[in-house]
Amino acid sequence: MQPLILYHTKYGSSKLYAEWLREDLGRGEIRDLRGFDATGLRDFGQIVIVSSIYIGKVGAMDFMVHHWGELLEKQTYLLVVGSAEPGSEESKQAYMLIPREIREGLNGYHKLPGKIDFQKLSFIHKLMLWFKGIRKSEDKMDRAALQPVIQDLIRA
Repeated sequence: MQPLILYHTKYGSSKLYAEWLREDLGRGEIRDLRGFDATGLRDFGQIVIVSSIYIGKVGAMDFMVHHWGELLEKQTYLLVVGSAEPGSEESKQAYMLIPREIREGLNGYHKLPGKIDFQKLSFIHKLMLWFKGIRKSEDKMDRAALQPVIQDLIRA
């Protein structure tokens, strides 16, 4: 089954994961969520949404809430990319901010490690990270973190 890989990115990490997923899976179509015409959802049985997460808010959540009726009819996977460790309290809290109906309807949810590039960040994002004690760039991107996602998509 040909998946549709939608990404929502602010600084490029989610787009890179979407590209890696497409390459490693060997199939799929990639689209930027911003500007995506949701009528295109009907052409795919699997939807993978790769989204940035900031301050506990999944960037693609407005799209998901608005189109949940269509997404629920598909095999829908959500991959969130952020600087918090996947098992951290912050990641758990962010997951719980996703509406229950969506959490329960997803075929898969994965938290992927991201990166912080202080040169690219907006002033507000720099300030938020400063208050969290993060004061330097770090890159935790890990292509191997996609392997469980790939296995999920192959089994589906």
